[in-house]
Amino acid sequence: MDNLNEIIIAKYSREMKCSKTKLQTFANELLANVPKASSSVGSRGRQASSETLELRVSLKEYALNELKGKQFTVKELEQHFNVAHVTLNNALNYLKNKEGMFKQEGTKARNGRGRPEIVWSVNEVKEIA
Repeated sequence: MDNLNEIIIAKYSREMKCSKTKLQTFANELLANVPKASSSVGSRGRQASSETLELRVSLKEYALNELKGKQFTVKELEQHFNVAHVTLNNALNYLKNKEGMFKQEGTKARNGRGRPEIVWSVNEVKEIA
């Protein structure tokens, strides 16, 4: 990587007719002032709220006790957990993507307008953290 940087700096200094050492010093100062990434590698977005974390834990427990072997929709779970449809859907998708706990079976047949509901099932219940 350093060799590549030196090549780029040498080429640029030749084209612009400026000192290679001054350009190298300037580049090092710029790189030193660039803010570093946070220590948690791979984390994106804002942190989940405490309500969301509690919902995930209670959803895991409910899946372990009640939902194993059953198919369900978000609308059915919405009544049990008393949370917004979007919040519950986000929690299901999080547990599906990060822990492989749920899977989407398909869509529920619907008469009329609107998007059909997704039918979910418990894929594999992992240990509750």
